[in-house]
Amino acid sequence: MVGRLIKVTVRDIANGKPRRAGKCAVALAVRRAFKKSTKVGDGYHITVGGKRYHSAQPKRTTAGIDRFDSNEPVRPFKFILKEGQTRY
Repeated sequence: MVGRLIKVTVRDIANGKPRRAGKCAVALAVRRAFKKSTKVGDGYHITVGGKRYHSAQPKRTTAGIDRFDSNEPVRPFKFILKEGQTRY
């Protein structure tokens, strides 16, 4: 299964809205990577152009998302997004 590398940048972190799944730093990074209509939901469920994705992320990535949602400092990070993946 081929995945897409998603890079959450300093700009995504600065412009993202904590606790707003559709406007968070991850949502901004996914939209930029796919250049398509994107919906990011709680629990790391992501829909791009009608296809549903799940991101399998290491603990350090989910910890970064949790810190972002708590308005704590976050460094840029990256993860692989795979179509139809169910483990996260």
